[in-house]
Formats: sequence, C-alpha cells, structure tokens
Amino acid sequence: MAIQAHLVKLERKHEVLENELHDALKHLSTDDLQILELKRR
Repeated sequence: MAIQAHLVKLERKHEVLENELHDALKHLSTDDLQILELKRR
C-alpha cells in the first residue's frame, strides 16, 4: 500500500503543478523563466 499511497501523492502534486502552469500561461505578465520553472518541477 505504501507504493500506491506514494503514487496518489505524486498524482496530486502533478495536478497542482498542471493547474499552476495553466494559470500562469493565461496571464501575459508571466515571464518565460517562471513558465520554465513550473515545467521543470
């Protein structure tokens, strides 16, 4: 079960990062370095 719990945690983290990236891409004021950092994470 520990592996399954870890996978769930990673999936949630990935979803949060995807949402942050999507929000950042919607705003023209977001600089390219910030976008790259979000993609790197």
